[in-house]
Amino acid sequence: MVGLGRAISHLRASLEYADNDKKNAELVHKELLSAIKTKDITREFNMIHELNHNCLNNVFSFVISPVPEDGARLKTEDWSEIAHRFKSELGLNDNQSIGYVHNDRKHRHLHLYVNRIDFSGKALTSSYIGYKSMKAAEKVAIRLGLQTIDDVKTKKKTATKEIRKELLNIHKKVISKKAIINIKTYELEMKQNGILAIAILDQFGNLRGFRFIHKGYDFKASEIHKTMAKNQLLKDLEINKNKNNVTKTSSRSASRRV
Repeated sequence: MVGLGRAISHLRASLEYADNDKKNAELVHKELLSAIKTKDITREFNMIHELNHNCLNNVFSFVISPVPEDGARLKTEDWSEIAHRFKSELGLNDNQSIGYVHNDRKHRHLHLYVNRIDFSGKALTSSYIGYKSMKAAEKVAIRLGLQTIDDVKTKKKTATKEIRKELLNIHKKVISKKAIINIKTYELEMKQNGILAIAILDQFGNLRGFRFIHKGYDFKASEIHKTMAKNQLLKDLEINKNKNNVTKTSSRSASRRV
């Protein structure tokens, strides 16, 4: 299960997105609120916001996503428990909240909105809220017997062991060729071996790393082996380039002697 979080100011628009028939939305959680309609819920939140005019981003917006197979079997009461426990992990038990599950896709997920202002007018800190959300979701998942990010990574690592081994061996074969001297030649040679190597560049055109697609699987280089990471790959390409330069220099010297 994954948790994402941020502080926002546009509650009404967010609620209208969350409570959307097109998303097959279902109200699964409501605490310290009496309203049902989005405009009335917004009004109740705003009444508490009047206690603190200094905090502009006065609502926490969370998205909580179990892995698809877990989400598919969760009932309304399960989603409600997830929302309540998630709030508790973040110390938000005494704050107004509303939550909707989107059922329009196989990957069901919960949109949870919590008033950042409590009933005394205090604004809870938003520092590291993204990281805190991730950790809160992990703790809730463990307590409820749901899969965490680490569980998913471990399953993927086990299930793809042979594929990753095959990718590494092909990479070693390709990078050992002297003709592979830059990213383009590397990508072309990998493609000849049935692997789509995709260079990931930053906004300045510098290489950040590679993704590899093979037999329907998609991996980051670091998921395969450390020798395929950016720094080592660039080092290997530079070695090949130097080998080519030495060969060319030797050939020219031999030609002059003749």
